[in-house]
Amino acid sequence: MTTAAPYEKPVPGLSADTEQYWEALREHRLSLPKCNSCGRIGYPPRPFCPFDFTFDLTWVDLSGKGTIYSYSIVYQNRSRGFVNDVPYIVGYVTLDEGPQVMTNVIDVDPNDVKIGQRVEVVFEDTSADITFAKFRPVKE
Repeated sequence: MTTAAPYEKPVPGLSADTEQYWEALREHRLSLPKCNSCGRIGYPPRPFCPFDFTFDLTWVDLSGKGTIYSYSIVYQNRSRGFVNDVPYIVGYVTLDEGPQVMTNVIDVDPNDVKIGQRVEVVFEDTSADITFAKFRPVKE
């Protein structure tokens, strides 16, 4: 019987402010707080609207679709957990609902990634507690 290797990359600290975000990801949903006053969706998740500072928020599920706004290809990283992943892509994705998220862009050759490229969310389960949202190009 073989066991999976332990996850070696850093994981975020969980808090009461982000609990709903991480719970949704574990359920393979992308969910963020939407302001009931201004209607905008905030990222990263926090207990107040970053635009008008109200605490009147409702968590909403998002489509998981977006567009690459910017990206960088990482060719060197000797940190534990990353050394075998190079090259990899770190990018900002503008979600269709408005917010921009920093994420990994996966399932694409680094030479083929483009600004403006359509992407969709993919969920990476790393443990019982942590699932990450990453993005891959939408297949046409």
